[in-house]
Amino acid sequence: MEKRAELVRFGDEHSIKLPDEPIDCTPCTYFDELENDCWELVKKYSSAFGIVLVSDSGDDEAISFDVAKGVQEYIIKLFEEIGVEFKFTHNAEMTMEEM
Repeated sequence: MEKRAELVRFGDEHSIKLPDEPIDCTPCTYFDELENDCWELVKKYSSAFGIVLVSDSGDDEAISFDVAKGVQEYIIKLFEEIGVEFKFTHNAEMTMEEM
């Protein structure tokens, strides 16, 4: 018999189905793209507030990876706080900050 996923509250208006197993983040190929998405979100907030982002290199497409990774880490932390487990087995020493 298939195990039924447990529903856990996620925010005010949503629940998630907890995965039966830890999510294997070993491949890590999607983290770079998600960092780009996080930076795009920061740019949208900047624009909404009338804040102009100015790249030190003069490249308007440059990403501030420390900011993007901070947003990404916060999102992952939200999932972890409700019971989602992530597995980073490719290097036991590696942390989210190093991803």
